[in-house]
Formats: sequence, structure tokens, C-alpha cells
Amino acid sequence: MTLRQLAEGDARVYGETAGHIRSEACLLLDFGPGRLPGMLAMGAEDPHQFSPQQGTDLLAFFAGVFERSMRRWLS
Repeated sequence: MTLRQLAEGDARVYGETAGHIRSEACLLLDFGPGRLPGMLAMGAEDPHQFSPQQGTDLLAFFAGVFERSMRRWLS
């Protein structure tokens, strides 16, 4: 999990709104054996929304729920 502040987001991830993104959270996803890993990127206009000093408990919980939902959908 990576939490960081940005000058602007990457257009390959955030499209035309990339210029407004000032912080992001990148969550690594494990979809199970035999599947490639994934990444969930969340961006915010607020530069203080995501920063390395923040706790990651809730984001880790969210990533786990998302992984389980995707595994179920992929099976």
C-alpha cells in the first residue's frame, strides 16, 4: 500500500482529471493463485487526503473486501 502526495496524477490512471489529483492511495490486490495481481488507485484533489503519515487499517480492510468480491466475480 502506498499513500503519497503528488504534483498531479498520472493521465494513464486518472484520465482527463489527472491535473486535479494531488494525493493518491495505491492498493495492491491479490486475486488468488494462478491470477495476476491487481492495483486499486484512489486519487483526491485534497493534497492531505492520502499521506504516508496516515494509518492504513481501513484502506487494508477495503482492499481485502474488494479482493474477495473480485475473486468471487472472477470464479
